[in-house]
Amino acid sequence: MGKKGLARERLLLITCECGAQIPIVYDIYEMSSLIELHIKTHKMKDACAELSEAEYARLEDLLISKIFEVLGK
Repeated sequence: MGKKGLARERLLLITCECGAQIPIVYDIYEMSSLIELHIKTHKMKDACAELSEAEYARLEDLLISKIFEVLGK
C-alpha cells in the first residue's frame, strides 16, 4: 500500500451536528481555521439567521470537544 492509502486510513474526522465531517489536523492554527470556516458555513446555510455569539461559542465548544473525544480513543 502506498503512502496515500496509509494517509486515508489514518485520517481522523469529527462530525458536526449538521452532519458535515471535518478532518482533524495536528496544526492547532490550521484546526482552528477549519472550525471557524465550518461555523461560518452554518451561517451561510440559513442566510436569514445570524449566529449569535452564544451559538457560535456553542458550536465551537462542540467541535473542540469532539476532537478530544476522537483523539482520546
